[in-house]
Amino acid sequence: MSLIRRGFCVATCVFAFLLAGFASAAGAQQDALRMLAGAAAVDITPTGFPVIINGSFTEHSADVAHDRLMSRAVVLDDGEMRLAIVVVDSLMIERELLDQVKERAHRETGIPVDRMLISATHTHSAPSCMGCLGSRADPVYTRVLPGLIARSISEANARVVPARIGWTVVADHDHNHCRRWILRPDRIGNDPFGEANVRANMHPGHLSENHIGPSGPADPDLSILAIQHADGRPMAVLGNYAMHYFGTAAVSGDFCGRFGERFAALAGIDAAEGFVGVMSQGTSGDSMWMDYSKPATGITLDQYTEAVARVAVRAYESIEYRDHVPLGMAEAKLSLRRRVADEARLAWARRIDTELGDRLPGTMHEIYAREQVLIHARPEVELKLQAVRIGELGITALPNEVYGITGLKIKAQSPFRPTFNIELANGAEGYIPPVEQHHLGGYTTWAARTAGLEVPAEAKIVETVLGLLESVSGRSRRPMEDPLNDYAKAVLASKPAGMWRLGEMNGATAHDAAGDRHGEYEPGVAFYLPGPDGAGLSAGPRGNRAAHFAGGRVRAKVRSPGDRHTVTFWFWSGMPDDVRDVTGYLYSLGGTEGGSEEWLAIGGTGGAAFGRLVFGVGDGPEKALVGRAEIQPRTWNHIAVVRDGERVNVYLNGAEKPEISGHLPPIAAAGVREVFIGGRRDGVAGLEGKLDEFAIFDRALPLRELTDHFVAARFTPPPATPSSSATRIKPSAPADLESYAVAIAASKPRAWWTLHEADGAQAPDRSGGGNVGVLEEGATITVPGEGALNFTGGRMTCAIDSLGEAYSVELWFWNSLSNDTRPVTGYFFSRGVDGAAGAPGDHLGIGGTHGGAGRLIVFNGNDRGQLLIGRTHLRPRTWNHVLLVREGGKMRAYLNGQTQPDLEGEMDMTWPRAGGRLFIGGRNDHFANFRGIIDQVAVYDRVLTPAEFEEHHRASGAEASGTRKAQ
Repeated sequence: MSLIRRGFCVATCVFAFLLAGFASAAGAQQDALRMLAGAAAVDITPTGFPVIINGSFTEHSADVAHDRLMSRAVVLDDGEMRLAIVVVDSLMIERELLDQVKERAHRETGIPVDRMLISATHTHSAPSCMGCLGSRADPVYTRVLPGLIARSISEANARVVPARIGWTVVADHDHNHCRRWILRPDRIGNDPFGEANVRANMHPGHLSENHIGPSGPADPDLSILAIQHADGRPMAVLGNYAMHYFGTAAVSGDFCGRFGERFAALAGIDAAEGFVGVMSQGTSGDSMWMDYSKPATGITLDQYTEAVARVAVRAYESIEYRDHVPLGMAEAKLSLRRRVADEARLAWARRIDTELGDRLPGTMHEIYAREQVLIHARPEVELKLQAVRIGELGITALPNEVYGITGLKIKAQSPFRPTFNIELANGAEGYIPPVEQHHLGGYTTWAARTAGLEVPAEAKIVETVLGLLESVSGRSRRPMEDPLNDYAKAVLASKPAGMWRLGEMNGATAHDAAGDRHGEYEPGVAFYLPGPDGAGLSAGPRGNRAAHFAGGRVRAKVRSPGDRHTVTFWFWSGMPDDVRDVTGYLYSLGGTEGGSEEWLAIGGTGGAAFGRLVFGVGDGPEKALVGRAEIQPRTWNHIAVVRDGERVNVYLNGAEKPEISGHLPPIAAAGVREVFIGGRRDGVAGLEGKLDEFAIFDRALPLRELTDHFVAARFTPPPATPSSSATRIKPSAPADLESYAVAIAASKPRAWWTLHEADGAQAPDRSGGGNVGVLEEGATITVPGEGALNFTGGRMTCAIDSLGEAYSVELWFWNSLSNDTRPVTGYFFSRGVDGAAGAPGDHLGIGGTHGGAGRLIVFNGNDRGQLLIGRTHLRPRTWNHVLLVREGGKMRAYLNGQTQPDLEGEMDMTWPRAGGRLFIGGRNDHFANFRGIIDQVAVYDRVLTPAEFEEHHRASGAEASGTRKAQ
């Protein structure tokens, strides 16, 4: 063997020996650093009753426990650091009490106090641990609780054994939603100090017509940290979900308290082996389980817990475990000012507080007067903020009730992926609204111990927590980004002069994606709401995002060549069209020194442009171009406005034919122009809704290029909504009446009441079936041509034998009431039992402030509570022709000769099998009876086809579009 080869072999053997030695040392080190963990749950249910319950404006008490309250603790150790995470079934716990717990637990375990994270679940059904609003802390329970929480840490520490750990995150959009909604500008409320400044409030009610939409996003992430024994047996699960609380009788741990046991049962885990299931509270200050954009559901606490636990179990089953991960924990203290009252308000508060004496406050004025005195006595507080590292999982601890968007900001910038946030940790300083939300007002902004920190507090908290995450990770935070979607890429490829994507999460700057023409958000704009839904519009983990305009605008300057430019954007209007002269100005463009401007708006009650697009120059409506179709409220639509000299074309939702086309003089020569997004220069009637991806081009884009933009969005436009603004479409001329009568007779109705006879007591059945209608007081006959109201709160009733589960009714109606007058504007047809409690039956009417304002609704009574809502907005004091079809469990309604249903869906039959009675002009229990005119009522014992309805409508002398035929 050559010397070279022999030397190579020797070197190889030495290297192999050294490598084996290193591997052995690394293995020994790995064994030494194996993950250790322990978990424990200690019962903290009160043993003496009654106990004080807070969580409401006034104080309450409870005499019994419906389920156990627990303090659940997990202790982790990576060989270099030991830390504890504790979740307590309580509404919120003061910093001073938790500091006592940590000192006691430190003495018992040796774990440093700054390595303990203790949070509350925010159940509103637990004994009070701190005074807030109109209630006190329970003195007996508060003395007992610290020792019990410390005991849970000690027991978890005593159970530390070798362990494995893993985590995952799954999006669960179905079980938490924003509960804070923006009010309409004509529905602004007063705060407890008598000022009309409430543009947003909690719990708007389902399908509320007083509100526009949510004021912010909810955090949908359901995060799971799972811990196993070394042999794979489950030890503990720490969940995190941003759901405020469910609501149940005290004393109870509510959803978070019940989650662990339900999770274990669904996952097949034997709870007898000491498994600890924990659910911590995420950033849920403005979220709840109810989806107020839909009808109410009858779900129970146990059903809700089961549903969320099932989602968690599916995520849990995908977790990959590690024998060891590095731990890290950092803590910072942040001093913040409170928003103390000025001299005048403080004097008012002190006077009321003096009058109260030792009595608990019972009214909103008394509660908030006392709160002003209390926060004035302590104008500055200190927050304790934390960040935890568990491998590549980040956890933050916030002593506040923060909004969903705050949690999303932290997650978007955290150096860890994933990150979750535990609120109400290490103290309780109340709600922390983002800066822009203070302008919208509402309960979470009213200065008190529950919401009293300085306006910039949220931004300072986020900055501090991100610094802690950087510290424990050793990495810088990620930049906050609004990822480009396919639509935005297509628009930017056309080189706009400015593009404001409106997807910001905070700040006052609307960034220009095309350059440096950054805009400025005015107060009255909410951030990060869902934008238009299209495959080409979504990018990044949170999808497309838009800004919600609630009295504010975005203003920016852009250079334009003058009379040739293009404006494109997406919009969503949440304002009913029958409230203001102009429903909302979408944007305006003009010179920076004032003067003339051009604008695009949605028409309202002030003219013939009701619910339609209007393009104008200057202030006068005489210089305006009006679109053809009514814009359906609460739908996303795409707009392209192309000006080429005096020619103006406005395109809607990618259509090749312009929605508006005409000539208007240009407003100015080339130069710098100011654009107001979401309103007009003078701030009148700004958009109440959302805007997204707003772009201006310094040229008139050709249709082909605009089409390419729209196609890139891969967006399905809302169905075209027929106009309902005609004022005379019912059959009333002699020729029309005769033609319509022939068409109705050909369809063989079981009953037909024209309501044109002179007899005011009964309405004869023109079908020949003998089903005479009996008119109550407030229901009369209208002679054709006279136009007086024939239904002013009374009904016409009739019983039709053997009318089965498949039937139809058609009629004409003219509603005299505004659609925001009553919870239901008016029911004009009902089937059921007269006076039945809870109104079981089929009820057809026009929605009001409770839901579906100005649109058809079908409701089946309070017990089932099923509600269907139509698409078309029905302008008051206009004629409309409707067909309602019941086909077993299915309901459909058609409008004005259309062959596509205006509403349809499944609906249980709640009237008796005998069929019940029919009621025209009101509901079977007299609720929200109709005020207006009803004409030509026909009832069929079968399913009338859409083609027959279309033929009846045509025979009346009206077009299916809802406009009168030319004579």
